[in-house]
Amino acid sequence: MTRRLYAVRLKEDKQIVSLTLVDDLFGEPHLAYQVDEFCTVRDCEYAELETFNIGWPDTAAAWSKWVTGSGEGERTAPSFSELMLRADEDLEWTPFNSGWVYFFVCDGAVKIGFSRDVASRLKTLQTASAKKIEFFGARPGSMADEAALHERFSEYRINGEWFQYSEICGDLLRLRRSGYLSTELPGISRPAVMEAKY
Repeated sequence: MTRRLYAVRLKEDKQIVSLTLVDDLFGEPHLAYQVDEFCTVRDCEYAELETFNIGWPDTAAAWSKWVTGSGEGERTAPSFSELMLRADEDLEWTPFNSGWVYFFVCDGAVKIGFSRDVASRLKTLQTASAKKIEFFGARPGSMADEAALHERFSEYRINGEWFQYSEICGDLLRLRRSGYLSTELPGISRPAVMEAKY
């Protein structure tokens, strides 16, 4: 299980309100759920700390590993105030609910992509495909969430954004059963069960 460290801040006054670890399978919805316990997500934006650089080499990686327990950094972890000192210029902030990370299934493969209009994206892909493409589900997210899932399942990549369904179906079904995957979106037929189809 891969976990990523995120900072969450208020959009208006840029105040940091949370540091949160999230399994990249659940991504933004899980992060939003945790944030919503103490702050309204529509007022916030988030950034992954792994890409953070506060002015000296390897600090971001060392700090992230120190917090997550995923490794031993050579340096002492910087203070939180040091970490956030240059957040405005060094972090890539993403507003919540910027789009959808979707999962389409076709002929034993699953496409993991990002779109602001999933129904339109499915229609476009179906027009270009001789085989039926089925909607499996989607969850609120960003292009960063899409990239994290591509990285997570990279060993099962067939080509581009298409992955072996048989290898990742357990994770996808867990995601759907947990309620973090929407199976009903405007303009899209309800997905098949697909428990053992592939």
